[in-house]
Amino acid sequence: RRIPCEVASFNAIDLNELSVAATDVPEGTCTEQMRTILATHLQGHPLIVTLMQLREPTALRLSDVISQNRFAQTPVASDFYRPIGLAHAQSLVGKGEWAQGLVVMVSCDRRGRDFSDRESELLQGLMPHIIRAYTISRRLAAIETCATMLERLTPREADILKLLAD
Repeated sequence: RRIPCEVASFNAIDLNELSVAATDVPEGTCTEQMRTILATHLQGHPLIVTLMQLREPTALRLSDVISQNRFAQTPVASDFYRPIGLAHAQSLVGKGEWAQGLVVMVSCDRRGRDFSDRESELLQGLMPHIIRAYTISRRLAAIETCATMLERLTPREADILKLLAD
């Protein structure tokens, strides 16, 4: 709501495996098949390539790195953005690294007018908090996994684990 757009997405990009895990609003905008297509274009996406070169969490508009006409001619525009209905969209992406090889990004895409400096600054200011929330959610998921594993132990295995912990 603070940054009006047709599609907003949270992306966890694994640069080692070239994979994209994402959550979109509105939900279902980007299918698993489309995420796979995006993953194949990560190293050729002008905005993502530029963001990867920057060390600190930041936000950039597509127009900060490439003209709309040049972007429309890229493979990522024809293979990913056109099929999801964003052929002539403007993008604003905030990036923050969470761990080696894993990059957390928030993407806002809209048709028509470009994003303002204020909207870019707002997303940039939010990125450290988004990264922190993601870090916490990953830790909670790991704790839940451990708790599930503990429930599966036999009484003897639980005793041995307790002895090891002591």
